[in-house]
Amino acid sequence: MDGILLFLQLFIAGGIFLFWKYWEEKGKNLATKEDIGEITKKIEMIKGAIGSQLYIHQFRYQNEFKILLDLSEKVVMLKTATLAFRPMLDSFGGGEEEKKKRMDEYWEIYRKFYRVVECRKPFYHQDIYNEVIALEKTGRLELVQYKFTFDRGEERDPKYWENAIKNAEKIEEQAEKVLEAIRARITKWENFSPEKGF
Repeated sequence: MDGILLFLQLFIAGGIFLFWKYWEEKGKNLATKEDIGEITKKIEMIKGAIGSQLYIHQFRYQNEFKILLDLSEKVVMLKTATLAFRPMLDSFGGGEEEKKKRMDEYWEIYRKFYRVVECRKPFYHQDIYNEVIALEKTGRLELVQYKFTFDRGEERDPKYWENAIKNAEKIEEQAEKVLEAIRARITKWENFSPEKGF
């Protein structure tokens, strides 16, 4: 009888042990399913946040690209109009009408340039804006010297052509600096990552 009782006790203890293990495993499986559900939910939230962030950056990139493309066109046009003040052919006699025509063309282009720069000023990176302002100042020097000489009729002065060459070099150099700043900004977009931003 003691053997049977011992057997029953072992049988019950074994049953309890197996029952305990069963519930322990089932608890682990439930926790794992809950964990997987929570992890999946977090992954979906992160994917949604990254997708939203990428959409915003793509939208920003497209708009900034349009703004910078317009600016680069205006920079080239202003450079060309400013350099056209004193072509070397004028040394053989340019004529008053031709000079007035150049001034009118310059002012038309300058107004468009100025409007674009001032209206979109908040959207330019500071490096780009600084180079644009430097270009404007460099061009203004050529304008003032040309206008002053034009008004006084001093085209035959040797310094007239000396200044024209110096100013042309500065204008070319500064226009290139503006375009380089735009290129640097675009290159920075290529290295964009959602974690680092711009």
